[in-house]
Amino acid sequence: IPLVYASSGATYGLGELGSFNFCYAIAQISILGIGSSFSLILRRDITLYPEKQESYINQIIRLRFFLLIATIIVLLPAVYAFDQKDTHLLVFLMIIFLIKGFDLFSETYYTTYQSLQLYKRFSIVKSLNAFCSLCIVFICCILRLPVISLYLSLLAVAIIFFLFNIYYYQKTKNYFDKNNSITTVSSQKLRTYLVKESWPLMANAIFYQVSSRISVVLIFVLLGKEDAGLFSTGLIIVTMFSAAASALGIVMFPKINKKFNDNSGGFSDFLVKLSAWILLLGIVVYGLFLLISPFIKSFFGDMPDNSNSIYII
Repeated sequence: IPLVYASSGATYGLGELGSFNFCYAIAQISILGIGSSFSLILRRDITLYPEKQESYINQIIRLRFFLLIATIIVLLPAVYAFDQKDTHLLVFLMIIFLIKGFDLFSETYYTTYQSLQLYKRFSIVKSLNAFCSLCIVFICCILRLPVISLYLSLLAVAIIFFLFNIYYYQKTKNYFDKNNSITTVSSQKLRTYLVKESWPLMANAIFYQVSSRISVVLIFVLLGKEDAGLFSTGLIIVTMFSAAASALGIVMFPKINKKFNDNSGGFSDFLVKLSAWILLLGIVVYGLFLLISPFIKSFFGDMPDNSNSIYII
């Protein structure tokens, strides 16, 4: 939302927002497309076998680190070959890669908290992470700092919260270990298992990220960063409204998993009812978005004349 506000021209403008979201889309497609599949395996297995949590966390972070390094090595030269004049874009992309990488490391812990149904702990840390990122953006906008300060500040927040999650998880593990014995799984066997289990999910995640993010990349390449910034603004606002429905699905996953594995029947009916509630919530939030869409342009200031139509679409 602060980046949307910044797009009004008060600080960075639509062009900077377009460049930011271009780099963000590339990072989402590559890093999240490849690395996010491990979260699904982690959520499923830790729900059923919580005693294996520490081994899973260690190996998934290690796999994600290797994937992050490989992605940087492959994609940075490709982007440089695409546009050798704009070296700033290459620097920004490198920083965004690191931000998404550290966020993905932290996501390993967030997924563990969710799987163990430690929702209060998860909510406190994840919300604090988001709040700090928003504060950083506001500060950079208000002080009119160079855009590189915005990227580096967000990277600092990502690193700090990864380190904090390492510390915070130790407290969670100690609390859990008093009542349950945490077991260690063979590292090599677990890594092999995770990679084998993740391949289909990884392919699906890559296609999903490409389908949902490639539009920003194409608009940036074909039309320029200002048009990419305008389009990205609409995506950000819509994402804000769809977050509630997505959150409901995440919160309900442990119950879905246990319902599926207890063989008590009624699983299909449970899914139908849950889907109906998510659909209803989605209709409400998107209806709200359509109602306020005529006021977006006047609220955010100097936006192109066709911005309302683009947001509604």
